[in-house]
Amino acid sequence: MNKLMIALAAVTVASPAMAFQGQVLGAPQFSGNGYANQGQCTSALAHVRNEQRRNPETRGGSPYNEMSGSDYNRASRDTTRCELRNGRWYVVYYHPAG
Repeated sequence: MNKLMIALAAVTVASPAMAFQGQVLGAPQFSGNGYANQGQCTSALAHVRNEQRRNPETRGGSPYNEMSGSDYNRASRDTTRCELRNGRWYVVYYHPAG
C-alpha cells in the first residue's frame, strides 16, 4: 500500500502534461500488464481503496492520513479510476487540480 502512495506522491511532482494524461499505476498493488476487462480492474482498485480507507497509515501521508474514511474514499474516487488503454484496462491516477 505504501508503494502505491509513494507512486502517487511521485506523480504530484510530475509535469502538468503528465498529470493531465494520468499516471498508470502498476505493481505491486495492480497488474503491470493491465486487466482483460473493466470488472477485474474495478475489483482490484476497490480492494486497495478499501484497505487504505480502513487503515489511514497506508495512505501515504498528508493530507490523506488525516481524512475520515468517507473523505478519503471521495478523494480517491476523484483522482483514481480504471481506463481502457490499448485494449487493456489500467488503474490510472490523476493529480488533483490545485
